[in-house]
Amino acid sequence: MSDYRTTRTPGIYIRHEKACPTSSETSARCRCTPSFRARRRDLGWSPTFKSREEAAEWKSSAAARAEHVQRASTAITFGDLARKWWAGIEDGSVGKRKGRKGDGYSPTTLAGYERSLCKTLLREFENERATDLDAARWQSW
Repeated sequence: MSDYRTTRTPGIYIRHEKACPTSSETSARCRCTPSFRARRRDLGWSPTFKSREEAAEWKSSAAARAEHVQRASTAITFGDLARKWWAGIEDGSVGKRKGRKGDGYSPTTLAGYERSLCKTLLREFENERATDLDAARWQSW
């Protein structure tokens, strides 16, 4: 993306044609039809657009899409997350430490986790939204 340069609008980038005097860092006026792209950290780069307004529209609609996805993810319950975590432990994709997927838990640790998860935590929190379980909720429990 080195051909694209920042504009005054945050997250909107412009690229001039090679023959354009503006592309060579001079103070000359633009004589080309530049292309525009937008960028969001969570979604990456947009397709190329012919106008700044189209790129800005993509960026704002991308923000709405990201918000919609975030709202949908808040509907996940503690029970759903716990079962996904447990399935990851059983198939080996979740390890003891970050970056060490192959390093599994010992059988006694797994037995203790399963006992705590199934007999205590799921009974109490299974149907609660995962986003509602903050530090204060855990402490009060």
